[in-house]
Amino acid sequence: MKTGAILVETGTAALDASAPLSPAQRLVRTLQCVGVGPIVLLTPLASLEEQEKRMAHWGVLCLPDHAQGRADAVDFLVSRCDRLLLAPSDVPFVSTDTMGILLNCGLPLVRPRCREVDGWPLLLPAQRLAEAAESGLLSGTLPAETLNIDDAGSLRESLAEGKWPLLRDLRREEAIRPTVKLRLCGERPFLGPGVAQLLSLIDATESVRMASQQMGLSYSKAWKMISVLEEELGEAVVLRCQGGKHGGSARISPFGLDLLEKYRRLEEECQAFARSRFRAIFGGERSV
Repeated sequence: MKTGAILVETGTAALDASAPLSPAQRLVRTLQCVGVGPIVLLTPLASLEEQEKRMAHWGVLCLPDHAQGRADAVDFLVSRCDRLLLAPSDVPFVSTDTMGILLNCGLPLVRPRCREVDGWPLLLPAQRLAEAAESGLLSGTLPAETLNIDDAGSLRESLAEGKWPLLRDLRREEAIRPTVKLRLCGERPFLGPGVAQLLSLIDATESVRMASQQMGLSYSKAWKMISVLEEELGEAVVLRCQGGKHGGSARISPFGLDLLEKYRRLEEECQAFARSRFRAIFGGERSV
């Protein structure tokens, strides 16, 4: 079952300006640690460029938080996912344990509850995202079941109560984990995390220019990466075409989509193996 995520930036980035990671980045990292993807970040239009820079190498699609941006997010995620996690950016210290409980509880529409307060993220069927968007993504109007979980990091109230420093220190102590960067090689390396992200963004935006912009790449560099990929494989992966929802001119070929899906599957299996071996060798994996 494919699980994606949609995050809503709530203006918390400036609160963690001196920290290595922004609140949204911390939340993305936690989601990625439990295998969630794709991830969309909705952000105010005035902050879009800044968030694109922050997320340039994180595999996150940044969209403006207005009516069209939310509609684009719905179209993108519903066609690619069976279910979704929805959260504001001001719960950056929710634990992977909480994520895992939600993902494995067997309930279709559920959220954590801590100290009798509803928390985040909300897990919902992908087909209900449009309904959530219409009523306000963070309004909490969808009738979700709750699971009692002792995780103050799931509560937006933790920011107002001044608990972020304590939660930050706790997560720092628990944050050690293995990561694997997988590359496929022929005569040259041709498919790794960067190329996979580029292909995913081209698939989402239907534009090489917009995809490269989101990644902080030059347009020429993006096409160079695509050229190496296609030369090594001897197959067309990115097809130029007229029109597109953004006036773009590119789409991923069926061969390219199949390639990307297989790469993601192999990447997930390698990450799972690394986590397993980490526990065996280091004596236990810490939750982020």
